[in-house]
Amino acid sequence: MLEVQDIHTYYGKSHVLHGISFKIETGEILGILGRNGVGKTTTIRSIIGLTPPREGKIIFDGKDITRMPAYKRARLGISLVPQGRNLFPRLSVRENLETGVIKKLTEEDLNRVLSVLPVLGERLNQKAGTLSGGEQQMLAIGRALVSNPKLILMDEPFEGLMPVLVLKLIDVIKQINKMGVSVLIVEQRVKTALEISHRILLMENGMIKWEGLPEELSKNPEALYKYLGVSV
Repeated sequence: MLEVQDIHTYYGKSHVLHGISFKIETGEILGILGRNGVGKTTTIRSIIGLTPPREGKIIFDGKDITRMPAYKRARLGISLVPQGRNLFPRLSVRENLETGVIKKLTEEDLNRVLSVLPVLGERLNQKAGTLSGGEQQMLAIGRALVSNPKLILMDEPFEGLMPVLVLKLIDVIKQINKMGVSVLIVEQRVKTALEISHRILLMENGMIKWEGLPEELSKNPEALYKYLGVSV
């Protein structure tokens, strides 16, 4: 589905991503773990088109999207759940969902979201700014799902959530994945990423240093400590 080929991404003169390569298969949940500042968010921004790489290629569904504008990537089926949610607090839940579709929000679009996020159905006319933190995160995910994407990129979706809400959100993401949507999750919560991901990448200094299955990483104390600072 998605293939990232040796990309190098910069912010001005600052070289952030140093030739990273990986694939996301159809129906896969891929987790990217790493400390702050290692290039996880930049990886997402490179894929979605907000900070395109200067070198390398990004292939999605057989198309080279490396130089494609972000809105065209969205039309191909890539959605983003950004860190910090980026909702419109004075707009209603329904109006925020409408910002996730190119044309008019259809009942089919709305029902797709409410089938996995029924709490939003109870809040459709409520302003987004009055929702709880967990509900706002659900809305951010709903906005990404409403366009019927093939791939959703999630930048630290569990940040700031209470443990009970983390468990609920894990269930939501698994339901979305069962609908046939591939998911890329950038995360710092090691335990959560191990629980939800089919495969894990570890990043350090803008490079991928380790790749494998969650059960392999959980049995690799050296990698956990070296790249994540986790002692087991």
